[in-house]
Amino acid sequence: MKSRNSPSVDLPRSRRVVSMASTSTIQISHLGPEPASKEELYKYVLKVILLEYSNEARFRTPILESIKQTTRPSSNRSSMVFDQKIPQYALKNLKTQLQLIMTNKKQVDEKFRRSLLRIYGELLDPNLENEVRKIDFLIPKFAAFANQELKKVSQMNDDEITDTVFEQTRQFVDFLIEIVTAKKDYDPALISQLKARKDSFQTSNAKLQPESNQNVKYPTKSYRISDMNKSFVDLLKKIFDVDDTKLQQDVFKYKDIALAKPLHHDVQELAKIQVNLDNFSSDTALQQWKERQEHIKSQVIHRYKIPSDLTLLPIPPIPSDEDYYVLPKNGELRIYFQTLVKCIMNSRNQMEFSDPNEPFFEKNELDLINICARAWHIDYPTRAVALYSAAQSADALVDFPLDTALKKSTPVNIIASEKLFHLCKQMVEDGNLDWDEKTIWSIEDQNEWVNDLSESYSQVFNALKENLQLVFNETVKPKFGPYLQFLGDYIESDALFPLMEETNLPKKWEKRLTKSLMKVAGGRYGEYLASLPRNGSVNVIHIINVCDSLIADIKKLQKRYKNPLLGFLNVARTVASITTGMFASDAEATLNYIKTILQNNDERIPYADALEVYQLLNEIRDIHNQVTPAGSVFKFDLEKFFYPYLEAWVNESDEKVHGIVNEALKKDNYEPIDLDEDDKRSSHTILDIFAIIKQYVMTIKKQNWNDENQINNVYTVLLKSISNGALFYSDQVSKRIIQELQPPAPEPIEEEIPESKKNWLHEVKNVVSNIQNFKRPEPEVVYNFEATTCVALNNLSAMMNQLTKLEDWIDVETLSATSSSPKQYLSHVFSIRIVRGENLRASKDAMWGKINPYVAAVDLNGKRLLTRTRTIDHNPDPEWDEEFEITIPPEQSSLDISVVVWDDRFGQHQLCGKAFLELNPRRFSTSGIPEEITLDLDFQGKVVLEVAVESEILDAKFVMGRAFRALMRAQERSIKLIVEKFSGFIQSCFSRANLKSVCAKGQPSREEFEQSIQNLCDYLNMNLSILKGFLMNEIFMKTMVATWKNVVSAADELMLPKLSKAKINTESGGTSWQSVSSKLATVSLSSIGILGIDGPLSINEIETVLGWLNFLCTFFHHEGNGPPMEDLKTDQYQSLLLVPALYDQTDEYLIEEVERLSTAYVQMLNNRNNADLAFHTENNGNSIKNGKSMNRTGSLLRNNTINANATAKARKQAAKEIKEAKSDPIASKTSKEDIILRILIARGKRNYVCQRLNQRAKLAYSMATERMARAAAERRFN
Repeated sequence: MKSRNSPSVDLPRSRRVVSMASTSTIQISHLGPEPASKEELYKYVLKVILLEYSNEARFRTPILESIKQTTRPSSNRSSMVFDQKIPQYALKNLKTQLQLIMTNKKQVDEKFRRSLLRIYGELLDPNLENEVRKIDFLIPKFAAFANQELKKVSQMNDDEITDTVFEQTRQFVDFLIEIVTAKKDYDPALISQLKARKDSFQTSNAKLQPESNQNVKYPTKSYRISDMNKSFVDLLKKIFDVDDTKLQQDVFKYKDIALAKPLHHDVQELAKIQVNLDNFSSDTALQQWKERQEHIKSQVIHRYKIPSDLTLLPIPPIPSDEDYYVLPKNGELRIYFQTLVKCIMNSRNQMEFSDPNEPFFEKNELDLINICARAWHIDYPTRAVALYSAAQSADALVDFPLDTALKKSTPVNIIASEKLFHLCKQMVEDGNLDWDEKTIWSIEDQNEWVNDLSESYSQVFNALKENLQLVFNETVKPKFGPYLQFLGDYIESDALFPLMEETNLPKKWEKRLTKSLMKVAGGRYGEYLASLPRNGSVNVIHIINVCDSLIADIKKLQKRYKNPLLGFLNVARTVASITTGMFASDAEATLNYIKTILQNNDERIPYADALEVYQLLNEIRDIHNQVTPAGSVFKFDLEKFFYPYLEAWVNESDEKVHGIVNEALKKDNYEPIDLDEDDKRSSHTILDIFAIIKQYVMTIKKQNWNDENQINNVYTVLLKSISNGALFYSDQVSKRIIQELQPPAPEPIEEEIPESKKNWLHEVKNVVSNIQNFKRPEPEVVYNFEATTCVALNNLSAMMNQLTKLEDWIDVETLSATSSSPKQYLSHVFSIRIVRGENLRASKDAMWGKINPYVAAVDLNGKRLLTRTRTIDHNPDPEWDEEFEITIPPEQSSLDISVVVWDDRFGQHQLCGKAFLELNPRRFSTSGIPEEITLDLDFQGKVVLEVAVESEILDAKFVMGRAFRALMRAQERSIKLIVEKFSGFIQSCFSRANLKSVCAKGQPSREEFEQSIQNLCDYLNMNLSILKGFLMNEIFMKTMVATWKNVVSAADELMLPKLSKAKINTESGGTSWQSVSSKLATVSLSSIGILGIDGPLSINEIETVLGWLNFLCTFFHHEGNGPPMEDLKTDQYQSLLLVPALYDQTDEYLIEEVERLSTAYVQMLNNRNNADLAFHTENNGNSIKNGKSMNRTGSLLRNNTINANATAKARKQAAKEIKEAKSDPIASKTSKEDIILRILIARGKRNYVCQRLNQRAKLAYSMATERMARAAAERRFN
């Protein structure tokens, strides 16, 4: 025996394999051994069939016969016993009984029934009518049929089958006896013979003991093919194409050697063959193979027993051209077996292999294969291997029809292959072997199995390759799943698959499939290009169609093939890498060609088409970058080609947005969307405008532009267009609101009042006139606010909300911070706030009177009106607090404006004075922090302004802040116009006449006090309730706060004279408060009251006014339903609360307190003048010396800058700073000083107050000069 330590031999090398089943040298190759001769195979298969025939149970059953019968003289038959026939009546009754059994009208055992039906078929054959009556034909024939049927349906071994055949035959004989004896005059001799035949069919284990007067004899074999197994005979004729004559001749030729005894001789000789140890990988494999061979040998010996009457007879010599009697020659057993299997396969209809309802082999075919394998001692694995190889050789495992020219590319037939693998597994397990332990097979079997497995592997990949050709087919979809599942279940999971992998076949197929898919992708790309016209008519639409097709194909593949096929072939990725890479350069060349054609015709590619192409090509580029290795370049600079189109498109947005807004304004009917929902109290206009704007934004976003700097510029330009649209909208809506809030015509005719408005108007008039015990002037008109005015005001708020939401679409802060474009100054934006007027009077009046002042700003060069404030009635010291913008282009150095104050009295406009103002950007800081400027009018009085300058740049935050601030200004101005309608009634309630009437009897009772102010509450409640029905809640709260401030201002004017009154005496030439009074002796008391120079109020009157304020504060707060207390407790209100505590103090105490508080005013001026410095320092990230980033004054001033309004975050921060700044002690001290100075004015200490105010003016002038110098230096530095 070969040593296990000897060097191993590589598996693919040829071996001499000698076994008990083969002694020839077999060359193992990919194609397998050459097939054996079909004529020789026919001979050996016929011998096995004859061996089966001679071994049938009927021929192994002895027959006992009388000795005296055997000594009778010879006749045509050896005995009359064999001439016994079943009578005609019995045969007829037999057929009747069998028909009843066939139709299940008579029940018998199922196995016995199958045998009876087979013999019933013979009885119905008219050609056999004479033969079937003979009991020696009928009984053995039944036994033969029973033997065949049991083999079909039973899993019993041979001994068990024989015993069952004998048992059924005895039952059949009893069945015959019962039929024959049914007639009274039956033949006793026939019955005796039937019983004798029954006794001869004892069980195989029973010993037949003949009596002294009996001989033992076995039935004679006729060797007629009609007497043989019909299924085997028919199969043999089909496989080898022989007729009955040829077959019968060959049966007689080989019948004498195809017997059990010659076979036993062959078995013994076969066992003497030496085993080649190299054919086994281990001793265990060899030992198991030997055990299986012994088991097969035992099966053969046991199945094919030698009859006792032939035991001692000699056997003829082995034919000269043979090695064995029955078996094929040495070394050819495997070849003959494989050839037999192949012949059987070739004899079948090839389509049957693909039919899942048909077995791989018919029962008789598989029986023949198994009995030949057993008789020829074929090992169980060898049987499976031979079956596999034969199937491959017979092309039984591939799809049909088969193109012989492309045989190597034939795809696998999954159904046939699965059936084959199951059959192979069954054959291996029949030998008690584990299917997955193929390593213990002989090396010859392993090699051939690996070869066949490689064939199946290639067939699977051929199928996959064929399906790859269908990935773009719209009608026939590729089906990779079944092939991949088959590959995993049967091939890659095979125990010998690692040996196949060593052949490098999987790697080769990886390359083949990838190459095939790339070829398919290239072909598909060719289809794309073929769709482009070649006659010069190509246009952008054709490019779009190609892009759509290319992207759609890739997306379909991505959706269909989410995971790589076989772990290496990513279908979508491979196709995308080919098609996108090829399309890059072709797309650029085609677009340049289209561009040239259009330019020659003075045309261009439409912006929309260009952007759509960019979007598609950008998506293709993204796909290309994802599917190609790092560093791969998409050979088309998309941004360079398409940016001019995007830039031109967005540059048109300013005009288009303006047109959208203008059209929306024309169509707006100012009807609320839904009054029941607060955020829907605006009209549809704002939603419609921003729906279109959102389309612009989405168009840009969908581009997924790859150049951040370019796309930032585009977004910034679009935001500027939106900003300009918002500015235009706020201007137009403001004009509308101003027009709707114009004072009504004098002496309105009551009949002309619409019926719908009479009820509330009359009710308000009744409330006003229902003043008991007090002389109160009834207001001329209770204003009837139009619903459209409220909706227009709501629209301003809705526009601001939409601008805030715009930040969800465009990150304004990030856009501004990341934009690398240089910030070019476009213009200078001047914000001019007309704060207040002081000591105004009409030029034609000798003294102060009831003037109704307003301010108009006029461009002196352009001769155009820049702005006009609202008119404030009956007030020579009006507080307009209105702001407007003026833009100066960079090429214009300055703008000269004239500030003119007019008195609007009874529709007649009288001049109160004018002043000149030069708006020169070089004289102001561009921080946006306002600077206070006081203009002396040429006639009398002053106008106080605040001027702020900001340099306009193309920056996202700037344009958004400007738009939001403009809308906020328009809203604030509109609210002030609304509140102004209440001022007349409020002033009448907070008049000296009303106060004197309340306090005429001293301290008023609670009832008198509440009644004196209840009329104002009713009036405000009536008017505000109308506004609440239409205004958004946020705007309504702002309106209430503005109304409250108006109330506080009225109380302030009533309680103390304004600081501006300190200069009245100087301008009049007097030296005391009393002299002023004497000079005004000719002026009516009402006029004096209007001017605010009446005598001081008593402490009782002061407390009454504060009581009114406290009562109204509670009224406005309305238990939390109105504005919050922190909004109502304004600085002016808080300062008035100081009056009672200071009012009774001596003049000396008050003057000392002013001196003590004077430093706070200096600090306030410093804070104001340095606000812009703190603003710049904070923005640059530097610390500030005082440790605070912004003082109270700076916070309030910065709140109005464009930057503070740029984003929701900035506005929130500004609001937070304002809230924190309310507790500033410096502001509180300054307010307290102002109150003391006003008390001193009321006491006639005007000289001291004028001196103090002059000190203040000099300080302010000095610091302003310093600030202007700093601003000029800053500009020179920049």
